[in-house]
Amino acid sequence: MKLHSFLLILFTLLSLTIQTKTVHAYQEQKNNCLFPVKDGNLWQYQIYKDGQKVGVLKMEVVDGKEDNTKVSDLLGELYPDSWTGSIKFEDSYLQKTYYQSVFNYYAGYVYLFDLQEKRLFPFLRQYLREGDQIGNRVVTSSGTKSFQGKRLQTFVLKDLNEPIVEEYMEYTGLYYYKNGNLEYKLEAAMVQNCSYYVDSPGRPR
Repeated sequence: MKLHSFLLILFTLLSLTIQTKTVHAYQEQKNNCLFPVKDGNLWQYQIYKDGQKVGVLKMEVVDGKEDNTKVSDLLGELYPDSWTGSIKFEDSYLQKTYYQSVFNYYAGYVYLFDLQEKRLFPFLRQYLREGDQIGNRVVTSSGTKSFQGKRLQTFVLKDLNEPIVEEYMEYTGLYYYKNGNLEYKLEAAMVQNCSYYVDSPGRPR
């Protein structure tokens, strides 16, 4: 093979490698804020059972506040990312209203508080890639979908032990949820930015 032909092939391969890395880096940087936990954010879902509509679920972030308290008794040396709050659920199918405590921690993780076990557990990370695992759930696929006039990236998580499928959309939150014969489909959302820390420039990744 002539030298100039070899150099041409090498240059082409290097260019493709650089472009691929650039695209991946952009995608990793682009997907962000998969669970917006800022006070006042609202979501409304249509609830289906065996394919038939049976109710509506409304979610709202409430009681948001900056909080730098260390929770060493629960998680060791972890500090909140300057935000804690709750999610209010109004479920017409179950005919009940309930609350879930939410904590936003260093490195972009969102933690929930389990009232029965009296402990925090990692619920989601604000940015994901295919193959990531959080607890018993694995990110199996990603793509893009249109919602409220915007084309946004989505990530599908499947539970390794239960028939549960979740889909999250960047800057939007939970887009779809399926547990057995129950499905929740996002109908409308009024979402501001994520919490203070996640939207800050130069946050750790």
